[in-house]
Amino acid sequence: MSEPTVDSLLKENELLRSEVRIAREAGEITADLVARQFEETDRILSLFQAANAQRKAVLDAATQVSIIAAAPNGKITLFNSGAADMLGYKPDEAVGSLTSLDLHPSIEIEDRCREYSLSTGKNVAGIELFAMYALEENPVEREWTYIKKDGSELPVSLSVTPIRGPRGELSGMLFVAMDLTRRKKAERDILEAMKTASKFASIGKLTAGISHEIGNPLASISSLVQEIQEVKSPEFTQEALEIVNRHIERIVRIVRSLSDFTRLYTPEKIPSDIRDVLENTLTLTRFDKKFKNIEIIKDIGFTGQVRINPDQIQQVFLNLMLNALDAMPDGGKLSITVKDASDSLIIVFSDTGQGMGKDVAERIFDPFFTTKSPGKGSGLGMSICWGIIKEHGGTIDVKSEKGRGSAFTIKLPKRG
Repeated sequence: MSEPTVDSLLKENELLRSEVRIAREAGEITADLVARQFEETDRILSLFQAANAQRKAVLDAATQVSIIAAAPNGKITLFNSGAADMLGYKPDEAVGSLTSLDLHPSIEIEDRCREYSLSTGKNVAGIELFAMYALEENPVEREWTYIKKDGSELPVSLSVTPIRGPRGELSGMLFVAMDLTRRKKAERDILEAMKTASKFASIGKLTAGISHEIGNPLASISSLVQEIQEVKSPEFTQEALEIVNRHIERIVRIVRSLSDFTRLYTPEKIPSDIRDVLENTLTLTRFDKKFKNIEIIKDIGFTGQVRINPDQIQQVFLNLMLNALDAMPDGGKLSITVKDASDSLIIVFSDTGQGMGKDVAERIFDPFFTTKSPGKGSGLGMSICWGIIKEHGGTIDVKSEKGRGSAFTIKLPKRG
């Protein structure tokens, strides 16, 4: 015999209630009928209690998963042991006291409501957003941030499903979340490794030009030293030493620029002058003789500092410049503009190169996608740029047309 379901128990109880009602209307209520009603009600109550105990045991066994139920108004009605372990609240601290909104940063709720309203045309606010998620035909997992009892933040993968009432109405919502901390760390480690690989690939592309830039002054120094040894004129010696000193300073600048660029990343974002980062990158590219045919036009309409990781942003700038160089093998113009847009900066790198078709432009930020021949490019450079800018809370987009150049637009928040 199969186990009774909630629906079957409700139907059974309703039949007995109907029998009692009919008997009452006919004036035929007997002691036996009343006793049967009490017995049946007690039996159903016991079954419900057993079902609830079983449900609680199952939910509490899921210690690696946070399972939270809430009423339509957001008030928490169930908080399993996985949620307690994950968030630091005891179940009796959460149930009836907290709402599902209390577990998320308010700014995140506001941003998601705005995104949902823009994408669907439906204005939602607060708990309405989760109700809309629950009522979706195919609920999906989304990345959210939970706030723990101690105030720290926790990245989670969260799905919201509906709890239905007897007539199919939304009587609550079930929030099932998985901790993404380990996955996020693994993603960061992979990204850092890819950044380092991409950075040294960029240095590899500059090596020939830099060797040329260092080789020339070294050859000149060697010749001058030999002449000093042969010519006994003090005047010539003084003039030659001044030339040697200038060449040495030039080499030192080149080596220092390379050293700054190749150092390991520091994780922090610090107040930085975007003009300095840009100039340091331009200094590095000037050592590549291929840039001699490129006219660089700057329009910097911003003075002040932004909170960034200067090493990472320099890598983005260098990647964009090197890509522009590849797109202009016979020379051309590279325009760099920086505009102040209230709470953010707009930085545009536009070239007069070969450009891209729509199919290529749409995939330009995909990992390992490249149009270069084997051995000429890893396909990581632009995906790394995208990752770095995303880490800074910004965006990077491209507009390009075959034969008419490309323009990469970066939007960076000033506060990082």
